[in-house]
Order: sequence, then C-alpha cells, then structure tokens
Amino acid sequence: MNNIIGYIATTLGLALVVIGWFIWGDRSQPDMFTLNIIVSVVAYCVMFVDVLIPWADLRDKTQRRIGNSGIRWFVQYGYSITAILLLVLCNILDLAFITSLFLQCVLLFLFLLGIASSIVTSKKIQEVSQENDMYIDCLQLMRDEFDAVLQAAYDAPAPQFVIDKLSHINDSLRFISPSNSERSRKMENEIIEHLATLRPMFSNCDINIDQIVSGIEKTERLIQKRKNTYSN
Repeated sequence: MNNIIGYIATTLGLALVVIGWFIWGDRSQPDMFTLNIIVSVVAYCVMFVDVLIPWADLRDKTQRRIGNSGIRWFVQYGYSITAILLLVLCNILDLAFITSLFLQCVLLFLFLLGIASSIVTSKKIQEVSQENDMYIDCLQLMRDEFDAVLQAAYDAPAPQFVIDKLSHINDSLRFISPSNSERSRKMENEIIEHLATLRPMFSNCDINIDQIVSGIEKTERLIQKRKNTYSN
C-alpha cells in the first residue's frame, strides 16, 4: 500500500512539474524551453528515486547498503539542487542554448561519476561484510563442534574431571574474538578437525580415556594459540 501511494505521489509531482512549465514557462525559445523541462524532470526523478527504488532493504538486518547511503544521497541531492540553480541562472543570464546544454551535460557527467563511485563503495562494503561473516561463521562452527564434544562427554558419561576440564575450556571460548587473518582461520579449522576426531572417542570412554585426556590437552593448547592471534 505504501509503495502504491509513493508511486502515485511521485507521478503526480512529476506531472505538476511538467504542467507548471507549460503554464508559466517562456516558450519563446523552444530549445531552452525543452531543456528546462528535461532538466527539471531529471532533477526531480533523481531527488525522489528512492521512493520508487529504495536503496536499502529495511528487511535486511545487516543493512550493508546503509554504509554508503550518505555518499549517494549527497550526490543525488547535490546534483538535483545544483541542476535547478544552474537552470535558473542560465535563464536569468539568458545564456545561449548550447552553453546551457554544455553546462548541464558537465553537471550530469559529474553526477554519474559520483553514482559510480557510490556503487563501487557499496560493493566494497558488502565484500568486507561478507568476509567478516565468513570469519564469524568459522568461529561459531568451532564453538558448535566443542558443544557437541561436551555433550558427548555428558552422554558417555565421562569422568567428572574430564567434564570439568571441558566446561572450563568451553567458557574460555567466549573470549575468542573474530579475526580476519588467514592464520586464525587455519587454526580454527584445525581445532574443528581435531574436535571432530575427539568426539567419537567418548563412545568407548573407559578404553579411550588416555587418548581423550591427551586430546583435551591438545585442544586447550590450540585454543590458547588462537586466542593469542589477532586481526591483521
């Protein structure tokens, strides 16, 4: 419903702009009259394009596009306001049509350059966000795998000192921060692989108790090394 109202309001405003020129515009110079209408319509559409094509999806909780919205809005409104001011100035000074057209083309070129820069910035922000998500997902996978090991220890059931040791390590996992270094990611994958081999040992806990204790100690060392590894 809101979209329909937005479309109707935008279309009505556009119609008023065009009708206004036909009612009050100076049609003694057809070329300038046509240029005035085109510039006004383009400036209006640029200013209110977000009503028709929203830049940010409000349903996206990450809001990755918000990061460069300021740049894009500055370019949009800067162009629209400057184009109208230039249009008024050209009419007041009664500049030649070719001069007015050239100035508007230069301004339009700068606007397109600004939009291109905004798009590049948006893509870079999204790439960085996706990269951060990847590191966070790897860290979360490591925590999930450790939870599975701890649950296997409870199910076995493992000796209390083993469960206490695992619980202590599990608490320390909360203090590991995401890191964007390749070394950190390799260490996280190494921990995940190690935990995946440790978990099945709890199915025969009494027989594998020495290997389990050794595996837990190795896990603790690997996690401590990961905690000491920071972002680039």
